[in-house]
Amino acid sequence: MDQSVSVFVDCYICMPASIKESCFPFQFETNIILSS
Repeated sequence: MDQSVSVFVDCYICMPASIKESCFPFQFETNIILSS
């Protein structure tokens, strides 16, 4: 799981802001998983 999250973060950093907004629910869920 850690590897997939890392890949997502790498892609997320390079995304345009409009795409980041559409991906926010996934990011939010990932943050919950990492903080729990």
